[in-house]
Amino acid sequence: MIETGLNQETVQVIDDYEELFQYKVNGKISFELKNRIKFFQIKSRIIKIHTINGKIETFYGSMDELDKELSGDGFVRIHKSYLVNSKYVKQFSHNKVLLYDESELPVSRTFSKSARQFFLEKISHMKNKG
Repeated sequence: MIETGLNQETVQVIDDYEELFQYKVNGKISFELKNRIKFFQIKSRIIKIHTINGKIETFYGSMDELDKELSGDGFVRIHKSYLVNSKYVKQFSHNKVLLYDESELPVSRTFSKSARQFFLEKISHMKNKG
């Protein structure tokens, strides 16, 4: 057996690193598990992270950059001000999404077509798995 000098907790953190979203607040780097983030909301370059436990964290950033960073992780842009974790979407329509906690988020015309395509592909993928 090779001794790595890493304990089980450290190994778990390394394994989960790709599952962490990293952001900076007041010069400090913070982390949140991606699967605990319901959605991001932006106003005047201030991005709010809404988590499943009701916690809201804020940091400065760009929604376009955030969208690019999280595009392969199940997050979908539904509005210029919203990026939602598809894991928490209960229902999608052309002008809103309903989350499992009954929160409603707007879907803009600009992002409606691409968001609809995302959810159709997700459904198709789920059917092919089962």
